[in-house]
Amino acid sequence: MARKMLVSLLFLVALVTLAVGCSGAKPASTEGKGSSASKREIKAKADGPLVDVKSLLTKAEVEAVLGEPVKDPELKETGNPLGQRIVTFTAVADSSLQMVTVSMVQTEGIDPQLKSNGRDAAKQFKIVKVAFDSIQPVTGVGDEAYWHKQTGFHVLKNNVDLTIDVNLKDKEAERQGEQDLAIKALSRENGDVV
Repeated sequence: MARKMLVSLLFLVALVTLAVGCSGAKPASTEGKGSSASKREIKAKADGPLVDVKSLLTKAEVEAVLGEPVKDPELKETGNPLGQRIVTFTAVADSSLQMVTVSMVQTEGIDPQLKSNGRDAAKQFKIVKVAFDSIQPVTGVGDEAYWHKQTGFHVLKNNVDLTIDVNLKDKEAERQGEQDLAIKALSRENGDVV
C-alpha cells in the first residue's frame, strides 16, 4: 500500500514536472498571498488568493475515512512552476500504511510565464487526465471529475485542480473515501465554491 502511494505521488510530481516542460520558468512565490479570511473559508476567484490546502479537510474527516487517528497534516510546497501543493495526513500508528494525500494546482499559483502561455488549472487537469488509461468519469462533482485506481479522485472546479488519494486495503472503500473527501473539500465555501 505504501508503495502504491509513493509510486502514485512520484508519478503525479513527475507528470506535473513533465507537463511544465522546459519553459525555464521559475516557480511563483506564494509568500504573502494567504487570505485574511478564515482558514475554513475558500475563495477561488481568478487572480484571487491561494487556497489554504491544509484547511480543505479536517483531521476528523480523514480519520473517519481511514478508521484510525492521524497526525497533523504536513504541507509540501513542490517548488514546481505549477505551484503544486501537497498535503499528507498519515496514521499515528507507525505500523499503519493508511494515509490521505491532497494535491492541488491552482491557477493563481502558476508561474506568470506559464499563465501567459495559456496554462491554467483546467489545462493542467486535462493534460494529466489524458495521460491515464482506465479512468472512470464521475458526474455531479465539480466542473469535471474522474477516478483512477492508481492516482485517486481528480476534480476540476473553477480554477482549482484537486486530487485526493486514499490508501486503504479495501479498494472500494478507498474509492468511496476519495470521493467523499473531495466533496467535503469542495464544500468549503463562502460565496464561491472551489
